[in-house]
Formats: sequence, structure tokens, C-alpha cells
Amino acid sequence: MNTTIQTHMNNRNVQIGNICIQFTHLELLLAQAIWSALDLTEKAGLSVTGRLDIEARAKLAVEICEERGKPDSVINELKNVRKELQASRIIERRNQAVHGHRFSDPDNPAAELVVVHRGKNAGAKIKRADNELAQLGKDIAALHKPLMEAMTTAKMTY
Repeated sequence: MNTTIQTHMNNRNVQIGNICIQFTHLELLLAQAIWSALDLTEKAGLSVTGRLDIEARAKLAVEICEERGKPDSVINELKNVRKELQASRIIERRNQAVHGHRFSDPDNPAAELVVVHRGKNAGAKIKRADNELAQLGKDIAALHKPLMEAMTTAKMTY
């Protein structure tokens, strides 16, 4: 395999790893918002949130934090996360990055072709540039960083 293609493939693998880490951190913060609002231990909290996907966690976190009178800063960030998950298509983009079957683009080493095997686009072949993966990681981090700050200030992290 040519060195340029290999370098780009390695970069994409690193970016996909970053996307997974950023997404997992966001999922954890949403779970912790629920656990904290309900005054649960981590072990008990896992029983409540362990099987919820990220959309369900975001919805439940907003509802419970509003019901329990948690700080507006936390509620506003939770609402923003919930809104941006949809508006920015973060879940769909993350699933394509993580679950798609990837091939190098023969015409452009800085891109790849992805065959999607999950969701509404199953079977579709999508061309994706390296910078799109990097941007997705940044978009997810942009959601969890302000939420983390608001929750830390409110003493809602574990």
C-alpha cells in the first residue's frame, strides 16, 4: 500500500477513536446528570441509565433536572446537547464513522468511501474526507465541554 494512503488511513483511524471517546464522554455526562439529580450512587445509576441510548439519556436528563430544580446553567446545557444531537446530525454522523465499512478512495488519498450498514442509509456508499471526521470529534467535544463546566460548578459530577 502506498505511504500516502496508509498515512491517511492511520489518521482516519485516530479520528474515529477520538469520536468514540468524545461520544462516550458525552453519554457519561448525560448519565451523571440523571444520577446526580436523582441522588443515586454510580452503581444504582447504571441500573437506571445503562440501557438508554444517548437521545433517551438527553431527554430524561432535561426532564429530571427541570423537575428537581437543578441550576439553569445545567438545564440550558442539557437542552443544547439535546437540540444539537438532532440539528448537527451527530448521532447519524457518529454511526456512519464508527459502523461504516471503509475503503480508500482511489481518486483521493485524503478521502474514503464508506458503505453504511446501519440506520436509514443502510447500503448507501458515502464519500467522506478526512477533515469531516476531525470536525465530528470537535462538534461532539463542543457539546460536552460546556456541559461538564456547568455540572462541575453545580457539583453534579462523580
